[in-house]
Amino acid sequence: MFGYIEGEIIFSDGEQLIVKLENGLGMQVHYGRILPVGSNIKLFLTHVVREDSQTLYAFSEFSEKKLFELLLTVSGVGPRTAYLLIKELGQEKIIQAVLYEDKKLLCSVSGIGPKTASQILLDLGPKMPKTFQSLQLKKTIASVKPDIANVQSVNLAMDSSVYNEAILAFRELGFKDDQFIPIIQKHISANGITKPEQLVQRVLKEL
Repeated sequence: MFGYIEGEIIFSDGEQLIVKLENGLGMQVHYGRILPVGSNIKLFLTHVVREDSQTLYAFSEFSEKKLFELLLTVSGVGPRTAYLLIKELGQEKIIQAVLYEDKKLLCSVSGIGPKTASQILLDLGPKMPKTFQSLQLKKTIASVKPDIANVQSVNLAMDSSVYNEAILAFRELGFKDDQFIPIIQKHISANGITKPEQLVQRVLKEL
């Protein structure tokens, strides 16, 4: 089962890549952006095995790979549909759509009808908070401390890990620090926040 690839791009058309490995072999993978031939690339892979085919889908971030695999658990959503969702919406908008039951946003993707959008919301709704935690990739607390130091008036009664994990989640979702940290500052002393997904949901509403 393939999960990662690193090598030189020898073909790219916005739909597929062929990556030449050090041993001279080339691997053909689905990838939704055109990249310059001759450049080196590092990609995460999901290996989809069917009775009559084996296909590799490539992602620049591990969190995209995990979201793709989560979408594959939805009834009626195949790898092409899941990959198209990530390509056209991006992982941040998909997660927001699920958290806030935004069927219209999902239906804006070509090929996604109301029935499929409803199924995505139904199947992924209970799983999405757990997904936020899985996207954090176990980074060290040391990498977060400078951000926590910049957050003013920290509520010491709250578990600081809530803020650590929320910051990591936003980074893995592709947001820049200056986009979400000022909003976290506004919510830092809010009552009722005991879990990182609660803080993430409040901040997402303002992004």
